[in-house]
Formats: sequence, structure tokens, C-alpha cells
Amino acid sequence: SLGMSAAPLRRQRAEFEIGEGDRGEDGQADHHLESVGRDAEQVEPVLHDGDQSDAEETTEPRAAPAAEPRAAELDDEPYWRELTALLDLARAQTHATLASCLAAHALVLHRDGVRRRRSSNKYSGLYPAEIAARHALVEALEPGLTPHSRWNGLDEAELAAKGYVVLTRIGEAGVDIFAKDETHLALCLQGHPEYDGDTLAREYRRDLGRALAGAAAPRIPVNYYSPEIERRLSAHVAGMLAGVEAPNMPDYLMTTPEAHWRARGATVVANW
Repeated sequence: SLGMSAAPLRRQRAEFEIGEGDRGEDGQADHHLESVGRDAEQVEPVLHDGDQSDAEETTEPRAAPAAEPRAAELDDEPYWRELTALLDLARAQTHATLASCLAAHALVLHRDGVRRRRSSNKYSGLYPAEIAARHALVEALEPGLTPHSRWNGLDEAELAAKGYVVLTRIGEAGVDIFAKDETHLALCLQGHPEYDGDTLAREYRRDLGRALAGAAAPRIPVNYYSPEIERRLSAHVAGMLAGVEAPNMPDYLMTTPEAHWRARGATVVANW
């Protein structure tokens, strides 16, 4: 039950990567559906969407790279059938699934018909998460900054109507962590507590490269850089896009914070 703490279990965690296209320095993963198994009694899929590219195998869940959204609707993505087959397998053969960002959007769409909504601006940066419900899954979790990197979001009222419990939320960017427990526990995150300290900087650098090729200019990740670095970076980027600065990324773009948010993510996963 969502309202009760579960007894510790020995587990095998199966992790999966779903992607399309080649992954460059900050790009996409090769197209694959990979399962990484561990020796134990219980399998619990952990589905990720993120920008991590060099995660090492470990006995703990690792960040698995996945594709950025390509289609306007998630169920038009080329990997949709693979992903929904995996979700069905997880629900039929395991007790719980943890899904992050795009994978969370896929889970609620496939399971309950809740569609993500595209925002006018990308949510990119560290957003202050507040506890929205007293609950075993967020026991001992303190409010704090959490990485988000997405154009799309889920409506809290629609989730509640389908039986999901919102556990944390982040103001303008809406729902952060939410869950549903029937015969199968689904723990979903719209954010990325698994991100490294420099992941948002790498994503921003990638998006700046696209802007220099004609795409829209990205916003600097919020609450991420110091005020001085943000000021210098804003001026430099404006000059690059105007053609008065050389199109070189400054070294201080990668002056990034420690990944202090990972401790908060570890608390939630431990409770799960």
C-alpha cells in the first residue's frame, strides 16, 4: 500500500535504455532496448529518460541514456510499441516500477490515458520541490532543489482523477514526484534526481550549438549558475548569436554545482 512502509526486500533491478539515433557528446543513444539484470529474487524495472552517456555498471540503479522526444505525441514515437510492451511486462511480472521523465509520461499515457502537455518554454534548471503529501515514499525527504529538463508536463488534476498521489511539486513547473498503487506500484518522477552536476550544462551547451545552427536560443538553466557566471554567460551567448562574439563556448559554462540533489533522490528510492 502507498500508505505503508514496505519491508526491505532483496531485489534484482532490471534497467532499460530506449533510444534512437547515434549518441554524440551530448546527443542521443543508439537505438536499443537493453536489460541489465542482477542476481536476486525480485525484478523491478527502472525506466529512465536522461542525458547520461557514460554510466558504469553497478549494483545500484544507474542513469540510462534515452532519446529526446521526436514526435508531437508520445504514442507516435518509433519506440512506442517496445516501451509499452516493457511497461506491460513490468506490470504483469513485478511488484513495482520507477519511471523518470519521458518514461513517466509514457507510463501514465499507456496505463491511464493521461497525455502530457507541451509548455511554451522548456523547464531546464534546478527547481525548488515542496512536499505535497505526508507519505511513506517521501518519509525523511526534505524540500530542496531538483533538476528538471523537459518541454512537456502532466496536469495534476488529471493525475488525481486517475488515482495518482502527488508527493512533491515545484510551483511553476507543476508535479515533481507522484505515485499510484493498485496491484502494482508505479513511482513516477518528472525530474532527474539521477543527473550529474554538469548534466544540465552539457544539455545547455548542446542546445546552444543548435541555436548557432538556426534553432531557437535556449534559456540558461534556472538556479544553476552563480549570479556572476549567469551574467557573463548571458552576455557572451547574446554576442555569439548576434555574430559579434566568436562561436566558442566559454570554459566557465562548465562551472557547475555539486549534485546535492542526488541525496534527495536516494531517499525516495530507499523508501520505494
